[in-house]
Amino acid sequence: MDGRVVSVPVAWFPRLLEATPKQRADWEFIGGGIGIHWEAIDEDISVASLLQPENFIRLPNEPMHPARKRRRVKLQGQTARG
Repeated sequence: MDGRVVSVPVAWFPRLLEATPKQRADWEFIGGGIGIHWEAIDEDISVASLLQPENFIRLPNEPMHPARKRRRVKLQGQTARG
């Protein structure tokens, strides 16, 4: 809404990737500008997820969040001792 242009790989959003160029071009801001909506493919994406994808999107071929790994290792260790 303030004129900035944000670009991210369309591969992050499978519905957009599979949509036609015409469907991708037909979008609108929602929630006063906090998100983008594509009616034809029923897709909503928050602007925040575009600006900080690491907080919102699990990117292809990326490992799970490190905190989850630590928790899993800790739980496995407790089971082995118990």
